Amino acid sequence: DHELESAWTEVVTAAAENRDTLKLREKVLRLAFYWYNFMPLARGTAATGYVAILGFFLAIGHPITVPIPPGVQVDWEAILCKSPTEFVASVGAWLLPGSCEAERGYEDASRSPMPDPAALPSVSKTFPTMRRMIEGLNNDGWQI
Repeated sequence: DHELESAWTEVVTAAAENRDTLKLREKVLRLAFYWYNFMPLARGTAATGYVAILGFFLAIGHPITVPIPPGVQVDWEAILCKSPTEFVASVGAWLLPGSCEAERGYEDASRSPMPDPAALPSVSKTFPTMRRMIEGLNNDGWQI
């Protein structure tokens, strides 16, 4: 519990200080290591952990645009690694340098596979009612 809290504090502090983004991404992966090792073993919590990694990377301006390699389960990588450093080295091979759009030469937004957030429609206008929100989440065939 102390390790998880400490890893969270490091991520928040590093993000607030605008530190080197590679180091910040490594801290996010260290946090993920502790999440995977302290969570109840279930596919839902594993998926939540991976979505959190993607969310952290997106929040710091480095969206992940590569899929998980075949045969890799990120949670099991963490569980089977003896230390956060080993986990970062393991998944960092495909998640760190080269996996983020800024490092692939997408500084020109028109070439980026990620949409410009400012160009996206307003959530409140796209989903004006609770029904539309639920339909959007359930993907009941309603076209946005």
